[in-house]
Amino acid sequence: MNPQLQEILHNITTRLTKLEQAEKQAATIEDNSQDWAKLDGAVAWHLIERHADNWADVGKMMDEYVAAKLAKPEQEPVAYLYHDTACAELANPLADSTLLVLACDRKPNGRNEIPLYTAPPRKEWVGLTDEEINNLDYSGTRIEFVRAIEAKLKEKNGGV
Repeated sequence: MNPQLQEILHNITTRLTKLEQAEKQAATIEDNSQDWAKLDGAVAWHLIERHADNWADVGKMMDEYVAAKLAKPEQEPVAYLYHDTACAELANPLADSTLLVLACDRKPNGRNEIPLYTAPPRKEWVGLTDEEINNLDYSGTRIEFVRAIEAKLKEKNGGV
């Protein structure tokens, strides 16, 4: 075989071996090392590039960033309702014994308080799996089949 071709094949084999070894490395970075939800992509990439020691770290940090960006933030209460005025006064001494305290004025005490929201938290829509679709009875009319789909979806989504 041509010596130049042998050298090229040797270099390729060596590089492939190094890549395979790099892929097998375990991530060394701790879980959720950054508050990814508050970062934009450029800053996240800078932090990944700066702190990752190997490709496993890069993959782990990128997965955490994507998961944080896709996560839906939990709705914050806008006010708190208290069962008695003593608890309301603990939450906000300047509230003149009111039973309703705005979230921005509240000092958390965790006693007898009911969080109030602008709207109820929304549940994520759940569709039908392929198996559930295959198990639907569609031997009747088109209307009956559509009603069967509708009933199954209502059942899975809490009657919504």
